[in-house]
Amino acid sequence: MNHPLILGHLTVLDQPPPAAIRIAHEVGFKKVGLRLQASRPEATGYSLQTNPTLFEDTVKTLRDTGIEVFDVDVCKIGPTTEIKSFEPFLATAAKLGAKSALVTCGDSERARFEDQLGAYCDLAAKYGITADLEFMLFTPVVPTLSVALDVIASVNRANLGVMVDTIHFNRTGESLDDLRTVPRNRLNYIHFTDARRDKPDTMEGLIEDSRAHRMMPGDGGLDLPAIVQALPDGLPLCVEISNSVLDRTMPALERARLAFHKTQAVLDAAQKKGIKK
Repeated sequence: MNHPLILGHLTVLDQPPPAAIRIAHEVGFKKVGLRLQASRPEATGYSLQTNPTLFEDTVKTLRDTGIEVFDVDVCKIGPTTEIKSFEPFLATAAKLGAKSALVTCGDSERARFEDQLGAYCDLAAKYGITADLEFMLFTPVVPTLSVALDVIASVNRANLGVMVDTIHFNRTGESLDDLRTVPRNRLNYIHFTDARRDKPDTMEGLIEDSRAHRMMPGDGGLDLPAIVQALPDGLPLCVEISNSVLDRTMPALERARLAFHKTQAVLDAAQKKGIKK
């Protein structure tokens, strides 16, 4: 079963990029994702684009370990966002060798968001980077996979893809058949995590669950083997476990190691059951 594994930065977000890269190397990941911009003012991000010393240390660590940067996040597009402001982020991502950049919607007007997203895609294309749009039930303009695909069709940029996060996909109630219909050229990688089976019944609960209560693959109630079955062979899985309890009680290296082995176990179990041919 060929699904390259990426250590998502959220799994070890208390570690700056060089330390996260060294952890990925020690555990057995070949690729990492890096959070170069925070998703909101109170959240953590490591702005390599404004910190030359940290950038150089990151580049050196990549070179020393042989780890590759696959993706960077996160660019949130709101109603007053100046798309040009993302250029230092994208230029830095390109220097790191990143292939993909996560983008989310912070607007309440679809037409305006689509215009902005198109401009963002054009800027990302200048640096050879895909723009991967994440859907979440608590983002009204892009709440589901089907809506995200409609937005992508409307924006119509070759480098625009959809980000499927297993927790958000589960919460939408969409089917595995819906996932199977995603065009391969619109699916560059996914976020892989487990969660409790029951969906929170409020938007606040959905947000809290996805930000602070993700679970190690195989420890929750999501049918991850079935999701793996619906994915194209060779699609990278970014293992992203943001869990406030684990962050406080388990060292970053052990979190990453557990995430790696738990993900491998899910893939192995799927293969043994004949779920994935």
